Amino acid sequence: MMNEIERSETIASEDSRIGSVDELFHIYYQLIQPLKNFEELCDRQDKLKGKMQEAEETVKSAFLMPFIVALKLTFSLAIPFVIIFVIVINVCHTGEGVKLFDVYDNWIAHTAFGEWFLGIIPTNGFVGLLGIIGMFIVLCGLTPVIVFLLPAMFAVGVLITIVSVISARAAIKNGNEELPQLNAQIEHELGELSGPLGYVPPDYRFSMAIEHFCQSYSNGKASTLKEAVILFDNYVHQMKMEQGQQEILESHREVLRKLDVQSAQLRSLERQVGKVKDKVDSLYWG
Repeated sequence: MMNEIERSETIASEDSRIGSVDELFHIYYQLIQPLKNFEELCDRQDKLKGKMQEAEETVKSAFLMPFIVALKLTFSLAIPFVIIFVIVINVCHTGEGVKLFDVYDNWIAHTAFGEWFLGIIPTNGFVGLLGIIGMFIVLCGLTPVIVFLLPAMFAVGVLITIVSVISARAAIKNGNEELPQLNAQIEHELGELSGPLGYVPPDYRFSMAIEHFCQSYSNGKASTLKEAVILFDNYVHQMKMEQGQQEILESHREVLRKLDVQSAQLRSLERQVGKVKDKVDSLYWG
């Protein structure tokens, strides 16, 4: 069985001999798998670049990451932490039988913040009731979160940052080793595809469209390239109407964008397209 390179060379060797619709669709059929392989390489390239970019951003933001992680975790865990904290200090006792609430209350009362805050809280009338509620919220809610939970989450954030940076640097190193090889593969595959792709209308140079062309022709639904193109356009329109989205078309446009990036190869492709334009036009409108 021929490998993909040999198959592409066979396709390219037929470029000058195409003279019928059968030969045109035969070329399309042979083009499907190599083009799928090319699209898979482009997808791997995109994913690898995305991982490397994400890893680089992780390394750049390493200084801020512990603070961001600490704030996120603290915000997420604040309410359950406060509930558990209040229950524990009201239920548990020290070894000497002293309730933890009394220990905490005594400790907070002797801190600089506690002395200042307790000194400004009103204790009489309705305002005093609001003051007691506010005191409970601050001393049993905000203070434990700031004093206990936030530092603990910052320590967790530091550990997460260390692990993330080590992993990110490894990803960057591996990506720098893999990306040149992947780029070379894409350049090579594009060079192999440039000839036969000249026989495909520009807006349909992706595997799904070409495969649909071949299926329409082999099943007798289309007898010319023009009819196959119309059938595919109708199929895509139906997909858009049924799914209410353009994901398929967007993925195909992305493949075409990757083709456009290879400027040197595309210039060669356009020259070949010009050589066979009249012949393809006659098959398209036949």
